[in-house]
Amino acid sequence: MKRFCTRFLFLFLINFQISAYAKETGKYQLSSSGENSAACLADTAMFYHFAGKNNFEKAAEHLLKAIERNKNSIYLAAIALETCRAGKIPEEKVVEFVKKHPDATFLCFLISDYLSSNGKEKEGGELLQSGITYRLENPATIPEDSEERIQALQEIQTLFNGYLRSLLVQNKFPEADAFLEQWDLRYPQELLIESLLNRIEYFLTAREKFPENNRIYEKKYLEHRDLLQKLLEQTIEFNMPVTEELIKLLDKEGELSLLESLLGEGLISNPVNTASYQNLGMLYRIKNYPVPQYQADLQTLLIQTAINKKIPATRLPYLMYLAVKTENTKNVKEILHLAGKNKALSDELLFHAGEFFLQKGDLSLAEFCIGKISNNQMKNIILAFLLRQQKKYREAMTLFMEIERNAPDFTAYKLLAAEMAGKAGEKEIEEQYNNEMLLKSDQNHEFQNYLGYTWAEKGIRLDQAETLVRSAVAADPENYSYLDSLAWVLYKRKKYQDAMEYILKAIELCDSEITRGVLYDHAGDIFLALGDLEKAQTFWQKALQTEDQELDREAVRKKLPAITEEILQAEPEKPDRNITEADAIPEAQNQESGEDDRKNGHPEPEMTPLSHSGNKE
Repeated sequence: MKRFCTRFLFLFLINFQISAYAKETGKYQLSSSGENSAACLADTAMFYHFAGKNNFEKAAEHLLKAIERNKNSIYLAAIALETCRAGKIPEEKVVEFVKKHPDATFLCFLISDYLSSNGKEKEGGELLQSGITYRLENPATIPEDSEERIQALQEIQTLFNGYLRSLLVQNKFPEADAFLEQWDLRYPQELLIESLLNRIEYFLTAREKFPENNRIYEKKYLEHRDLLQKLLEQTIEFNMPVTEELIKLLDKEGELSLLESLLGEGLISNPVNTASYQNLGMLYRIKNYPVPQYQADLQTLLIQTAINKKIPATRLPYLMYLAVKTENTKNVKEILHLAGKNKALSDELLFHAGEFFLQKGDLSLAEFCIGKISNNQMKNIILAFLLRQQKKYREAMTLFMEIERNAPDFTAYKLLAAEMAGKAGEKEIEEQYNNEMLLKSDQNHEFQNYLGYTWAEKGIRLDQAETLVRSAVAADPENYSYLDSLAWVLYKRKKYQDAMEYILKAIELCDSEITRGVLYDHAGDIFLALGDLEKAQTFWQKALQTEDQELDREAVRKKLPAITEEILQAEPEKPDRNITEADAIPEAQNQESGEDDRKNGHPEPEMTPLSHSGNKE
C-alpha cells in the first residue's frame, strides 16, 4: 500500500500546483486571454479524464483543442509527443494538426524530430521546414517583459536549433550560411545558451570544412564564444545536454576552463534535469576520472556541488526533490538547513522533505516539516500519512474521509480512507468504501489492485482477487506494487511457482531500497512454501536491512530460526539526531527577521510551481 501512497503524494503535488498556479494567475502558460485560458485548462483536464478511461479518441480531440488555444505551451507539446509515441494517439492525426498549425512551434519541432528518429527523415524534414518558413515569413513578436521575453525566445530558438542542427548533420553548409543570414535579419541578437552552443559547433565545424573561409568562421566563433562566457557568468536556465562533438571541438581549442563552466552549469540552474547528469558525466570523462566513479557518485556529487555554490532560493525545491530521489538523508537535511538559512522554506520543499522523513521513519522531523507548511490542503494530506504511520488509524481515517468528501473525484482518497477504516476496526465504513470501489473497479486499476491485495491479506474471495489484480497488471505491467500484489494473491492460492516469478520481477522493478522490505518479506514466504529455506532466510534478512516502515519487523524475526548479532547490527539505525527548528532556522535569521518571523521561524512560504514533469515512480 505504501508504494501507492508515495506515488500518490507526488502526483497530488503536481496536480495541486498546476491548479493553484492557474487559480492564482488566471492564466495557463502564456495564453492571451482569461477566457481562452480557462477553455485551454478545461480541455487539458478533459484530456486527462478521457485518457484515464482509455478513451484516447476523445482524449486526442481535447488535447489538440488545448494546443490550438495555446500553441506555445511546452507542457502540452510534450504530452502530445509522449501520447503519440505510446501509440495512444494516431501519428497521422498529430502530423496533420502540425501541418495546419506551423505556428505551434514546440510541437512542430518535437514531432519532426520524432518522425526523423523513426526512419521518416523526409517527412520530418518537411515538417521542420514548414515551421522555419512560417517563422521567417511571419516573425514572432518578442515582448519587452523579461520573463515573457525569455519564453518567446525559447520558443523560436527551439525551432532554430533543430533546423541548424539538421543542416549541420547533412553537411549543408551553404544552406546553413544563408539560413543564419535570413534569421539574424528578422530576430534580435539576444541568444539563449542553446542557440549559442549550436552556432559555436557550426562555426568550428565549418572552419574545418572550408579552410578558404577560415577567417570569417574564426571571427564568428570568437564572438559567440565571448557571448557564451558572459552568459555563463549570469544565473541562467540551462536544460540541454552538450553534444559530444562540441565538447571535442572545444577541447581541441584548449577551452578547458570554458568547458568546466559549461558542463557544471546545470548544477545551479537546473539540478534535477537529466541534462545535468549527462553534462557532468562528460566533464568526468574530460578529466579522465574512472567511469565507475562518476556513475556511482554522480547524483551525490551533483547535490553536494550545488549546495556549495550560490543557488537561487527558487531552485532549492528542485534540489530537495533530487536529494529525496537519491534517498540521501544527509543531503536532505543540508538542503533543509540551507532553505531555513535563506528564508526559503517553501511549501513544496517542506512537502518533499516531510514525505521523505515519513518513509525513513523519522517522525519528529516529519512533524517539523508538516508544522511549517502553510497551505491547509497540503498540510492535511501529509498529516494524514503521518497519523497513519503513527498507527493512529482512527484519526487518520477521519482526516482522509474529510479530504475525500472535499475531493470526491480524486479516487486515491477512497483507498486510504478504506484502509484506515479497516485498521481502525470500522468494518461498516471499510465495507462501504470497498463496495463503492468494486462498482467502479473496471474503470480504475488502482481500485483493482487495492481490493485484490486486501482480500488476499484476509484470505477471502481469492478467485475474484486474482482476476482484479491480473487486470491491474495488464493495465500497467511494470508497476512493481501490482506485481507484488499478484504474487501475494497467487501465494495465498498456493500457486507458489507463479508467485515466485512475479515477486522476483517486482523486486527487480522496484528502484527504491526503502520500499523493498515488504517485497523481500513476501519473497521469503514464497520460497519457504517452495521448500527453499536458505533463500527464504536470505530474503527475510534483506527485509530487516531495509528502512521500509511498512515492514512488520517482529513478525519477520520470528520467521528466522535464530537472529544472529550480525543480522541485528545490519539493520538500519534509528536517526541519530533530528533537525530541530533551531537547526533549520539559523539564529542569525531569527535576529534579522521581524516580530512575526521570530514567532514563526520563517515568513509565510510562497509556492514554487513545478517545471519538471513527474515520471512514474
